[in-house]
Amino acid sequence: MNKKNVINYSILATPLAFVGLPIYINVSDFYIRNFDINIAYLAFVILFVRFVDAIQEPFLGLFSDFLIRKKISHKKIVYVSSVFLSLSFFALFNPPSILQGFYILAWIFLSMIATYTFYNLCLVNFESLAVIIAKNSKQRIEINSYKEFCGLIGIIIASASPTILRLSLGDSKNNYFFLSLIFIGLMLITIIFFFNKLEEKIITTSEKFSVKKILGEIFAHKIFIKLMLIFLINSLAVSMPASVIPFYVTDVLKVPEKIGAFLVIYFLSAGLFVVFWKKLTEKIGKIEAWLISIFGSIVTFIFAYFIDSANYQFFYLVCFFSGVFLGADLIMPPSLISEVIHKKPDKITSFMAFWSMINKGGLMLASFISLIVLSLVNFDAKAVNDESITVIPVLYAIIPCALKLLVVLFIIKSKSIRNL
Repeated sequence: MNKKNVINYSILATPLAFVGLPIYINVSDFYIRNFDINIAYLAFVILFVRFVDAIQEPFLGLFSDFLIRKKISHKKIVYVSSVFLSLSFFALFNPPSILQGFYILAWIFLSMIATYTFYNLCLVNFESLAVIIAKNSKQRIEINSYKEFCGLIGIIIASASPTILRLSLGDSKNNYFFLSLIFIGLMLITIIFFFNKLEEKIITTSEKFSVKKILGEIFAHKIFIKLMLIFLINSLAVSMPASVIPFYVTDVLKVPEKIGAFLVIYFLSAGLFVVFWKKLTEKIGKIEAWLISIFGSIVTFIFAYFIDSANYQFFYLVCFFSGVFLGADLIMPPSLISEVIHKKPDKITSFMAFWSMINKGGLMLASFISLIVLSLVNFDAKAVNDESITVIPVLYAIIPCALKLLVVLFIIKSKSIRNL
């Protein structure tokens, strides 16, 4: 496997990860704090958008595999979708200031739908290329390690940018205008100078495109279906803290200005230890390394429940050690998926789309559950009550750790998964 080709491929993960953080974490907090929006209405809008986001994935995968048969490459699909992704992301975080009430909710809905659609189309074809480029199990670990490392760089930039912009420009909605420009700049640079040079193996097949046959193969693949169940639970465990962290840092720890620093430490430590998890996987295997990381993350993250504004400094340690174990959680799922689908090159995008749908399903449920629970305890960002302060740490730490334990249970009980 050509190392230069791997780098040209992997570096696109930087802008894709950069844009992923704001659209999954910052949307609700941005609109709640800058517009007069009922939090319950916003919860249902976001739930519906993320429901559409999740169920559209298989259709985008099938559509991509159809285009592949028409000799439209994964690269070309990425080019086109990245342009529209940039435009829709800019619209999402730069709504017209005159919009209020129903109209701002409509803007959120339409701009989020567009952003998610083009993000998904771009990402699923990008992920599919990793399966195509890698030739064996070792290369699958290697290319996913590079990809996730570059993705972590994007997340770190996205985590630090709001804080840097806030310090430079003050607490202003214009911060997201400049954040949008940073993303567009990153996307242009990586596409023109790196991804454009990627050598892509063109997939050829004489098999007639059949939605029924593709779906039949997906649902008949027992190991793939088992992995999907495990990934759904794991996605919910990972997404719950992501959907709650703005409220946890702002209203429990009471240090909103430090959220960028916390996220940078978390993702920076993950990036630093990616190589460690890659080498450990080569020595003891994917599943064993992943189980070690899950246990480590549980033992570390549970301490977040006991931290408050009086001892918030300890959260730096939680962020660092949780990040250490995050590395394996990023590398293993795509590597395991690649392991079971690499022999189906003309259907790879459809398989990858179903995996992406499962991840989105976990994110959708996490966001909905957290916002609805906060609504039930009468959470108000401008006047936080004691009941909210009690519930937020449960959503942030206790529930995710319990879900991680469930992931471990399913892996241990499945012999076919342990043998991957």
